[in-house]
Amino acid sequence: MLFPRSIVEAALARQPTSAPLPGFIEDRGVTVGGGRVHIGTSGAAVLTLDGASGDYRNSTLDDLWVIMRVLDESPNIHYGLRPLIARDVDPGLALDINTAFARLDR
Repeated sequence: MLFPRSIVEAALARQPTSAPLPGFIEDRGVTVGGGRVHIGTSGAAVLTLDGASGDYRNSTLDDLWVIMRVLDESPNIHYGLRPLIARDVDPGLALDINTAFARLDR
């Protein structure tokens, strides 16, 4: 398909320059766009850098809990979903329930 340039330009001119991204908690939502940069977490790392030894090891549920508490207190991190997978919990429902619990704000 080929659209005339004027139709494409008119459609682009009508588009919003920002859009709301609701948070899980009302005051944690952000507005994306408008030249602002937002930082958040995502992904699912299976290894964690152990600060004491300097070695990588399997991520644990305790690691997830601690990281989510740090994110809760970080004013410039706007969202955190699941930055790592707790490898000490069997995959399946137990992992999902424990991940959801670790993610809950205090």
